[in-house]
Amino acid sequence: MKRIWLGLAAIALLSAPNVHAKDTSPPSADLIIGWREIGQDYAGRALAAEGKAKWQNYEKAETWWRKAADAGDAEALYLLGNLYARHYSITGAAGWYLRAAQGGHIQAMVILGTYYAEGRDDFQADAFEAERWWLMAAQAGNAEAQYRVGSLYHTRALGEPDHVKGALWQRRAADQDWPAAVSQVCRALLEFAPEQAEPYCAKPAMANHPQQLTVLGLNHAYGWNGAPVDSGLALGHLRQASAQGEAVATSTLGRLYEGGLFLPKDPAQAAGLYRQAMLQSNAQAAWFLGQLYETGQGVAADREESNRLRWLSVQAATRANLMTTPQQAWKARHPEFQGNWLAAHEVSWWNSPLGTWTVETTLPDGTMTEIGASDYLGLLAQDAYPVRALEDEVVGSVLLHCRWNRGELDNCLVLEETPAGYGFAAAAVDLYARAGRLKQKDEWIRQSKGKSTYIRFRFRL
Repeated sequence: MKRIWLGLAAIALLSAPNVHAKDTSPPSADLIIGWREIGQDYAGRALAAEGKAKWQNYEKAETWWRKAADAGDAEALYLLGNLYARHYSITGAAGWYLRAAQGGHIQAMVILGTYYAEGRDDFQADAFEAERWWLMAAQAGNAEAQYRVGSLYHTRALGEPDHVKGALWQRRAADQDWPAAVSQVCRALLEFAPEQAEPYCAKPAMANHPQQLTVLGLNHAYGWNGAPVDSGLALGHLRQASAQGEAVATSTLGRLYEGGLFLPKDPAQAAGLYRQAMLQSNAQAAWFLGQLYETGQGVAADREESNRLRWLSVQAATRANLMTTPQQAWKARHPEFQGNWLAAHEVSWWNSPLGTWTVETTLPDGTMTEIGASDYLGLLAQDAYPVRALEDEVVGSVLLHCRWNRGELDNCLVLEETPAGYGFAAAAVDLYARAGRLKQKDEWIRQSKGKSTYIRFRFRL
């Protein structure tokens, strides 16, 4: 430790002004690194200090980092960005990150892309600038940037989504074990190409997740990846994963009932499991349910509903860039199919003022109404709010696509659920079903022509 301090002191002396001579030569690389490391030492002391001493140490760290930054050190510029963003809590971080990124600092490029994507600090939101910086970092091999630019390509921020590019970059990020990418690729492959899912679902990032149980169940059901076919192991793993909310496991159990593999052939039971999986955001289950509506097995035959369900599944498979051959064939036969209703009906329930539940609805034509909920509806809303979300004081939002069936929502596919895992989707369907006949519901059905609709539920406290 003494040697380190002596070294730092020597560097500091070297950096001090010389009153006898003026040296105009640029500082050496070692000297610049020394200035940066002195700043890091003061930053470390600031983390351990409190009160005035903390900020005095941060100011000293800033002084040394600015000295290195003025000499063109990209790492010092990045550290200054972190200092402003994490500790000073004022604007100005973006400028430091921009200079660091321009100097080739990869992590600064990633952060800069996020600043542009979200319009942080002094920057206006600009998806094209976000793409530029994320893509630069992604091409340099940064896994986070690969995931983020892949996610961006799946949106409409740059124009029409490019799902091929999006899936490509997210797969590259998953290959580098970026956790969010591993989870997304694992889930997408499980849903649309389950025989390919094991390498991703077996990664450490998925440890203790029900997707690993699903992979084991699939392997033992179909003999994939060298596993012996074993009905007991297959059903055990799939039922355990399904009980934990894993949608592919639920859908696979439906497939087993539909085909009579390991279980009695029961298309009606299969249809129920497909609907359950759809409420867990599984779009492939919509495809399987659509097949039942086409053939009339376990449900009343309904060609229009079959096409709606298949269309929803094809949209999701296109996004994942994992369309199956049957889906490609269906899309080729129905090039103009766009569903039956493309506008969303908004329904918000919230507790304002405390203890008084209110429902606000916005119909597809833009008409908005607000109803002070009756005692019954107020109790209903509180009862339907997911228990864990209520305890954690979490608000949620759900986007569904459902058909109307005798005035009620039916065969709903969850397209978005934020945050996931709290049960907001199931709560939304349950709440609406139990709310009875409302004038707004009748008008909604009329505007959506009694066929199908998007619906967004917002749960607020």
